[in-house]
Amino acid sequence: STLMYVLGPRGSLTGTVVASDGQSPVAGAEVSVLRLQPMEQAGTAITDAQGQFRLDGVSAGNFVVSAIEPGSLDRAVGYSRIGVEGETAHLALRLNGLGTVAVTVLDALDQPVPGTEVTFTALGNFRDVRALATGANGIAGFANVAAGDFTVSAREPLTRLIGTAVAR
Repeated sequence: STLMYVLGPRGSLTGTVVASDGQSPVAGAEVSVLRLQPMEQAGTAITDAQGQFRLDGVSAGNFVVSAIEPGSLDRAVGYSRIGVEGETAHLALRLNGLGTVAVTVLDALDQPVPGTEVTFTALGNFRDVRALATGANGIAGFANVAAGDFTVSAREPLTRLIGTAVAR
């Protein structure tokens, strides 16, 4: 039997990764390119000192491009397309930004409730679910969470009462 492969058009994907401030270039960010149809890894790159990356010989198609800063684990996602032979598509990626969420659990008398199970769930592009127990002061702290909308829920260990909140 004979197999025939038809090679499609190829191009280049270039871009810049900047911090959540929209200005500062991010050196050393890991960039991954996923082609959507057929779904396949189209390439990876590391940004240079100016936050720039380049991938050559990328098969044409629609792409999801993601970047992650290894030190902080802050992330960005964007979309691009290469349609014709030799095309260069450029993409600017802005890291999402990170923050800290502190949850204080109080009882009906405004007293801290230690040992309460608190669950944090990020609702944006970057799913993140974490659970912690409150300390003796009734506080649970979640560090390096993606900026954006989130929910928190708390379940008191003895009564199993639940409280929830949605915030940004």
